Amino acid sequence: MKPMRHLPLGLLAALACTPPPPPPPPPRDPPQVFLLAPEANVVGTSIKLTLNVNGCDKVASASVLDRESFIKNVDFQGNPTTVEIASNELSSQYATLGIAADLSLVAKATCDDGRTNKSQPTPAKFFPVEQVVESAAGNQMAPDVFYAEGGIGGTGTTFVGCVGTQSGTALARVDTTGTVIGANTSLPFPCSYLSQFTDKNAATGKRWMWERGKGAFAFDQNLNITSYYVGALYALGVGPDGDAIVYESKAPVSSVMRISHAAAPPGNLRWAGGYKPSGLLMGNPVVQTQLNAVALPVWYDEIGAYNGTVRIERVDYSNGAFVGRNDLKVIEYGFLNAPRIPPAVFNSDASILYFPFQTGQAVNTATSAVIACATNADGCAGASQRWQSPILTGLVAANIPFSNGSQVAAIAAQHLWFLNATNGQVTNFAGKAIIPDGSLVTLGAQAGLGTDFYVLNGPVGGYPVEIVAVDSPSDGELYRYQMSGGVSPTNALTMAVDDWGAAWLRIGLKLVKPLPLKQYRLVRGANSG
Repeated sequence: MKPMRHLPLGLLAALACTPPPPPPPPPRDPPQVFLLAPEANVVGTSIKLTLNVNGCDKVASASVLDRESFIKNVDFQGNPTTVEIASNELSSQYATLGIAADLSLVAKATCDDGRTNKSQPTPAKFFPVEQVVESAAGNQMAPDVFYAEGGIGGTGTTFVGCVGTQSGTALARVDTTGTVIGANTSLPFPCSYLSQFTDKNAATGKRWMWERGKGAFAFDQNLNITSYYVGALYALGVGPDGDAIVYESKAPVSSVMRISHAAAPPGNLRWAGGYKPSGLLMGNPVVQTQLNAVALPVWYDEIGAYNGTVRIERVDYSNGAFVGRNDLKVIEYGFLNAPRIPPAVFNSDASILYFPFQTGQAVNTATSAVIACATNADGCAGASQRWQSPILTGLVAANIPFSNGSQVAAIAAQHLWFLNATNGQVTNFAGKAIIPDGSLVTLGAQAGLGTDFYVLNGPVGGYPVEIVAVDSPSDGELYRYQMSGGVSPTNALTMAVDDWGAAWLRIGLKLVKPLPLKQYRLVRGANSG
């Protein structure tokens, strides 16, 4: 047996004091990723973001997602990196989120050592459009409300509306750069946000501008005023020769008058004394050229009967003499209930009158129906009643024929219904009304040149902040855009359609041209609801 060999005591002591190997270093924290949207509500051709990444020696990759959907890779150039997302890079989102999508954007970054992290979601609204024109000086680019002319064959579009000046209100024409290219500061009465413009007359090339309770004037392409009438006007129609048929309502007698488009007052009154209708007008008069007559939609309320009669009165267009009358329908409005005069509108030749009534006998209800009556027969029964719509939620406050008279838009405060003008059936997608967002109500509407239709919604007593566009009633809502504001025209929106059928919006101070509706439909998909 070999003797045991012993290590020196000093070496044993040294071995006993050797520390254990150090633990591996703790893993490095993931990078901190921040994605910011300088503007939360973007109308334009792209949306710009700012990306910052802290905690990486080097960023190997970065990308942007909407929720969990990949949008694009980002070439990180250091803090801060500007990220621009073009409208076509969001094409996959429009089908589910809609046009003017409410996005929830997230940035993802990976360090060169493999560490990765995501930013907190950044909310942003993005409305993709063709063109945005804004002033570097912060000026308003278009009138508060306007009509649009031009656009055919590539011609420039101009916008005409009422504007304020240091000396009062004026009628002005501006181009697509916001430059005033024509103005008339000598108006017979102050115009305002409530002023309305008629279509251009084919014979004279003139339009009429009128405002309820103030008056009306005719003007040419150069904004020269050629005729006017100052008074408490509440309805206006235009004859084929450009003369206006106006309804003035004032105590104790109301009257219908024909005003020449080419003469100054008092020589512009074509009918001596005017015509005194039997009741109040329910809508604008229409000249029936084939009869040389003016058709007047009249509401005759018999005191104490708790009903009113919808009637048509006709007068000779040449001299204002009474021609004839047809009583279409008696509408009950309930014991001690206030009469609700139904708003009425003719078709293009005044052969049919469309008007709503509250459903239910002798009660005021929150539902209504629209009826279409032939205007040349009494009773609106049998063949004379062209149709009656199904019961519609809401009290219809306006009817607007559009799509070459094939559709009628029935508009209540919070419900937009489309009706087939042949049979009165609802043509909305899935039979559902288009409803303003939240507590908004419909404040205005604009028919396009085809099957397109636009409705403007806003707060009660305010100005529009939401637009809903429809390219075809049966396909449903195409896009919906909403902004904050609505307390004045300068933080609200309005729109018009030019001669080519293109829509133009004023959103706040900016002038905006949306993309053609067919392009929105391509990415939104059919039957969008």
